[in-house]
Amino acid sequence: MRKNIITERLYLRPPIPQDAQAIKNLISYDVAQWLTRVLWPYQISDATDWLAALNWGEGGYVWAITLHGQIIGMIGLEDELGYWLAPEFWGKGYASEAVHAVLSDHFKNPDALLLSSGYHLGNDRSANVLVKMGFSPWVAKCAHPLPKIAMWICKKWC
Repeated sequence: MRKNIITERLYLRPPIPQDAQAIKNLISYDVAQWLTRVLWPYQISDATDWLAALNWGEGGYVWAITLHGQIIGMIGLEDELGYWLAPEFWGKGYASEAVHAVLSDHFKNPDALLLSSGYHLGNDRSANVLVKMGFSPWVAKCAHPLPKIAMWICKKWC
């Protein structure tokens, strides 16, 4: 069973099938354009299929980022660290707070592996979160048609 993570302002919890409509409503074009794995337009069936396909308990972890009980975005450690917030929650430190909490939880394990994350060029907000959290640049090839810079983090995260 995956655990919930509580921060000063946020509550990170595993998503449930009933979250599909909220997730669909939050993924506007402004969000989807920066996500590699999300097609636009994003449909309710995309949200329900994604929730059904989550790799529960197999090393991949996904949390709904909630504020006062309302989902404002998602964060996960699947193949890499990924996160997104609805635009009305940008610029308020919520992404940094959620990323910090997930990284802190991940690196409590002394055998934790290095984490990678990425952002699309032009997504300066996401790049700033990664830099603030201690990620360093690492250029990698990506099959996605949009340019992408991958980032990495050292095992000994502080």
